[in-house]
Amino acid sequence: MYAKSFLLIKPFTLLIICLFVFACTNKPNRIVEPSFYYWRTVFDLSENEKQYADSLHVRELFVRFFDLDTASDVHGNIQVVPVSILRCKDSFPSNYNIVPVVYITRSALKFTTNTDSLANHINTLIESITLQYHLNFSEIQWDMDWTPSTKETYFNLLKALHQKAYLRTKKFSSTLRLHQIKYQAQTGIPPVDKVYLMCYNMGSLQQYGHQNSIFDLQLCKDYMTNISNYPLPLSIALPIFHWSVLFRKKKFVGILHDISSKDIVGNSSFKQEYGNLFIAKHDTVLQNYFIKQDDELRIEEISSQDLKSCAIYLSKQLNQDSLQILFYHLDDSLIQQYPNHEIQQVLDAF
Repeated sequence: MYAKSFLLIKPFTLLIICLFVFACTNKPNRIVEPSFYYWRTVFDLSENEKQYADSLHVRELFVRFFDLDTASDVHGNIQVVPVSILRCKDSFPSNYNIVPVVYITRSALKFTTNTDSLANHINTLIESITLQYHLNFSEIQWDMDWTPSTKETYFNLLKALHQKAYLRTKKFSSTLRLHQIKYQAQTGIPPVDKVYLMCYNMGSLQQYGHQNSIFDLQLCKDYMTNISNYPLPLSIALPIFHWSVLFRKKKFVGILHDISSKDIVGNSSFKQEYGNLFIAKHDTVLQNYFIKQDDELRIEEISSQDLKSCAIYLSKQLNQDSLQILFYHLDDSLIQQYPNHEIQQVLDAF
């Protein structure tokens, strides 16, 4: 009697278990939208860049308009000024929504004494650029790595900017660094509509060693323990760039942009020391960079599998029905290392 009853309920029990496992292991039917940064001073999309973006059904490009930095005037006084202002070879393409981006340095905030006056200058310059290139936009992004000591100035600047006539109706977004997630009680929540979490530039760039300062998944996880509690809508920014870091006598010298493993591995002028550290066997020139004997290069790059692993982890932490993934950045020299089907796999992992 008991054996017979057990056999009758076993299929039902198995069905419940299967449904429970399915519910726990499958992510919701999330809408994932890819987009790209465009971070060059001259806006001039190549046909290859257009085809690459279109193959991924990209609808938005985040275009850096200018940097806000400091400079000395003729009397030696430090002023906050725009630098590297965007120029366009042609008008912006109509098939993309353009999101202007303004990068603000720490130095600029340090020397800002009147946020309302600075907001007036920023507002005027943004309006000038958009009118010159016949651009209408609905969102603008502010890129700033603020700290507890600079948050008040940064937040006041954002509030002042949102009061300006030309920007009053625009949505504001801000970049967000990992430390601003983990220590949000100290760094505060910016007065914006949404944030873009930068999952890169997370390690110690200038410290000697074989780490990867661009991307470290374990470090990423350590800083994101409370990401689901962040009070603003989150989007994710991921890296598709590389560089090499130059050390001389184990002291940081600088970044060699666009130098990757393909330039070093197998190059008779270099010898692999450990992991991603290589030493110059003699004086040499590499893509117009002069490298002395015994200089060391740390190659920092991110594989598609690294990006996918990050996506899998973040997918479990985020409970949003829709998610924008912003890649840094759209450039012929970079995207050739990330075939579009590999980027699609990263997007699918979310």
